[in-house]
Amino acid sequence: PIPAALTKDPFATHRALPLLLPLFLTISLGIDKIIHGKKVLLVLVGFFILLFSSLILLWRSYFVLFPQERAAVWGYGFEQLAQEIKSRKQDHFVIDQTRIKPAYISLAFFLKYPPEKFQQTIDSTKKENYYMNLKFDNHYKFANLETKNVDWEEDIYKEQIIVGDSFTISRQQAEEHFLSQVFEIKDPLGKIVFIGYRTNPLEKCKKINFKSSQCKT
Repeated sequence: PIPAALTKDPFATHRALPLLLPLFLTISLGIDKIIHGKKVLLVLVGFFILLFSSLILLWRSYFVLFPQERAAVWGYGFEQLAQEIKSRKQDHFVIDQTRIKPAYISLAFFLKYPPEKFQQTIDSTKKENYYMNLKFDNHYKFANLETKNVDWEEDIYKEQIIVGDSFTISRQQAEEHFLSQVFEIKDPLGKIVFIGYRTNPLEKCKKINFKSSQCKT
């Protein structure tokens, strides 16, 4: 149990599997001793008390606290983001992957994007080298969205909506690149999960006198 106990981050379950057998043996021996000691009624009363209290704690943690306090950790906001993408079919979305965990599969699910079409958009080398290519590629493009790391030298010069979390785009960056906020998605605690900014390439190019190669004269 020592390696599993000293692991700060979530650990693989199989690390603790060797503990099951001795626990089963210990519990079995305890039950056997109680039964032979003619204390069955006491065991049953204790069992139901333990069961009832466990169910109360489960209800409190899983159905009351968990959906509120840990919502963002368990992917809260992707469904709402998918609705924003659906409602703006004429816009192209860039989902920043610098800080946000991989978003492509959750968005494909909530957008109900056909699996056969999604598979056609994926580079075949990802499948062929699945176990050999250790570097994760977060670039996916399907429907009217793209998941990747935002390229500040190119993406701000395209008509699109850039989506990140509350730290992806600062107020200074928004003002510098003429980005306008179009929506924000908050978790049940009021913390911003996703925030979307619309780019303004024309105003950006005017600001720098069309010196960037990305500006169209």
